[in-house]
Parts: sequence; structure tokens; C-alpha cells
Amino acid sequence: MENTELLFEGITSIRAVIETGKRRIKRLFYSSERKEKNRKEYLWLCHRAEDFSFDIEICPREVIDYMCNGTTHGGICAVCDYLEYSAVKESDIDANGFYIMLSGVEDPFNFGYAVRSCYAAGVNGIIIPKRNLMSVAGTVAKSSAGASERISIFTLENETDITLFKDKGYTLAAADLRDSVDIFNASLKKPVLCIIGGEKRGISRTLLDLSDIHIAIPYGRTFPESLSAASACAITAFEVLRQNRLCSKC
Repeated sequence: MENTELLFEGITSIRAVIETGKRRIKRLFYSSERKEKNRKEYLWLCHRAEDFSFDIEICPREVIDYMCNGTTHGGICAVCDYLEYSAVKESDIDANGFYIMLSGVEDPFNFGYAVRSCYAAGVNGIIIPKRNLMSVAGTVAKSSAGASERISIFTLENETDITLFKDKGYTLAAADLRDSVDIFNASLKKPVLCIIGGEKRGISRTLLDLSDIHIAIPYGRTFPESLSAASACAITAFEVLRQNRLCSKC
């Protein structure tokens, strides 16, 4: 494949690509075995191929095994356009929203799992540093169950640009143990931006200093290690959802 192409595996990822229309499918590979078992799905793909002008190539599953990493693709994969995400602007920010910034998350599976939780919890968008994981967007899409194609993702040109959210009245809450508030006691009412760091690099000093509060997830026992970014993201996202649901009922 060319440097401007990415491989997406599995029907969930490919369905998300088709339904969102953010990127173009160039070629779709469909195993002859899957075609026999999923006639309705194959006909749906044929209609979408006509709508969006991409070719479907029927081939043995072994061909797709060779193209993909592993054998969990289910007999379908697609070569898609590479998509560059734009830098966040003030006009992109919802007036009363909930955003999550993922900083220093280097593993595409961990990133994808985090994005899946964000989407399920109703997060308006994901903010990522300029150095990001979009070169492995196919892996991210698969691990996020297609959520990475469905949710808004923006980059941050410079870390100080996070002040765009502060200017819109957002509370910036960074996950950090130092001088932190228990996440279940912190006020995380919208508009709010939560910053979560990866296990290795974590959150930079700049972002920590620009944050309004530091939040920490309490453990049920003494444990010296941090949670994975995906786990921390899921807990944080759903705690924000819980607090704002309670607030709306007040």
C-alpha cells in the first residue's frame, strides 16, 4: 500500500468508515467463504460500493490473512484513504460540552479502547497531541469498535493551545496524584475537559500547570501502579456522565 493508504479490518470498522463518510474506501476485499454465509451483508456492501464508487474483490480468506495482522478480520478488509485530523479551533468547541485529551498514549490498542469508552459515555470529542496514532488508524478503529471513525478527533498544535477551552469557560481536570481530589468528590460539571496521560510518559508539566484541578481515581487496596489509560479513561468518562445526569435532575 501507499503511504497515503490504511488497512481497515473487520465489518465493524468498515461499516463505521462507510456510515461516517470521513474517508474514502479504495478497495474492499471480501472472502468467498464470508460471501456464502452473509448474503445480506454482501448485498448491502454492493449497494454501498455503487454509492461510494469502490470495488469489491472476492478472494480466498488466505489472501486476507496475508494482508492483515492476525486472523480476527472475519474475512473482510478495506484499503482506505489516510485522514489528517485538523487542529482544534474555538469554533470546534461545544459551548457546554465534555472533551477528553489523551496525552502520551502510545499503544494503538489502548488508545482504541479509550476512544470506545469516550464514545459510549457521550464525549463530544477527543483531543490528541500533534504526534499521534492516526498512522495506525485501522488498528485503532478495530479496537474501538469503529468509534474512532464516529467521534470527533482534533489535534493540539501546541500544548498551550489548551487555553482555548479555558477561554470558553471550561474546567480543565488533569488525572494526576499530586495535590489531587478524589474523582468521585471532584466537581466535573460541564463544560469540562479531562486530561488523561499514558502509563509511560504521562501528562506534561505544561498541561498540569494549566489545569484547574487534579483528579485521582481511588483504589480499593494499596497498589503502587497506575491504571491503563483505557481504564482510567473509562472511569473518568462515566463519572462525568453520572455527575451531569444527576445535575440535570436537580
